[in-house]
Amino acid sequence: MIGKLYGFVSRFAGWWTLVPFGALSVAFILLTGVVDSPINHSRLMAMSGGVDLLDQRWYYTADEAFRALEAYGEKGRRFYQFFLLGDFLFLIAYSVALCSVLALILRKALPPESAMNRLILLPFLAGGLDYLENFSLLAMLNRYPAHAEIASMTAGIFTLGKWLAASATLLTLAWGLALAVRKR
Repeated sequence: MIGKLYGFVSRFAGWWTLVPFGALSVAFILLTGVVDSPINHSRLMAMSGGVDLLDQRWYYTADEAFRALEAYGEKGRRFYQFFLLGDFLFLIAYSVALCSVLALILRKALPPESAMNRLILLPFLAGGLDYLENFSLLAMLNRYPAHAEIASMTAGIFTLGKWLAASATLLTLAWGLALAVRKR
């Protein structure tokens, strides 16, 4: 299955996917964290007395998550639900963009038959974990004030996994760049 997925992704990953999906990723980052927009996460921090988005933490326990949901208040929880819907689009965009840039770099750095080329799939692992994290958080938000026990126990684990996979993606990117430069 991984081989088929790799074959499919490696055929489509390139500049034609990097440019539009990279642009969408940058636009989402700007709208949610840099410019003053209706979906800037600083709005949630203002509503909650400084409590930021759970999915921007490396890890959190179920108790920490419920305390954050309480601090957000009703308006903040609705904002977070809306934010997570946008995040579903962002995770597709960043997964495709990072996969594309990894494919472009590793094609130059490694021989085509190298098993290490399959590392281009790492962004999809991060995106898949981000997807599971978002569903867990939405379940918690939708059930609040009741406790969604399974969602609350898994959300922090999915968040940690997302950040570890994203970090592995960035390390692979740096490694691939170093190999490509050295190969020149």
